Amino acid sequence: MANAANNGTNCTPLTKGCSNVPTAQQLAQAQCAVPSGNHLSMGTSLNVATVNPFTSGGGFVVGANRQSFGPTTYNYTYSGGGAGLDVGASIQSVWAWGSGSWTGPFNSISVSASWFSGSIFWTSGKGGWVGGSFGLGVGSPGAAYEVTNYTCRSGPG
Repeated sequence: MANAANNGTNCTPLTKGCSNVPTAQQLAQAQCAVPSGNHLSMGTSLNVATVNPFTSGGGFVVGANRQSFGPTTYNYTYSGGGAGLDVGASIQSVWAWGSGSWTGPFNSISVSASWFSGSIFWTSGKGGWVGGSFGLGVGSPGAAYEVTNYTCRSGPG
């Protein structure tokens, strides 16, 4: 009878000693696999930012994103920093075109004025995404260049 130590059929995900079983990180990546090829993606983001030129480090950006790729929807969190002025909170509709993973670094130019908040964003590397977001915001008017790192938290859902 086969067992975990010899990588036989009793190996289940995350069983110690099974080299043919995916790691927790590999399982999370597979759970958040985006369909191949270029396509439209849409979603919603909640964002909080304190990016400003007056503090050391320039402030931060944190948020949560629920993004759909065709019939499949995934949940992401993101955090990062920037340069310029983006102090406030917003909820935005997110639209993008591209391919590849929706994880890792995203570049954006964010703007806010009165109750409006929006951005244009892009990723680099193979495939990649380009898009925009817009919605309601509260905070100071301004504009900032920001880099945020996206992490998949759950999907499909």
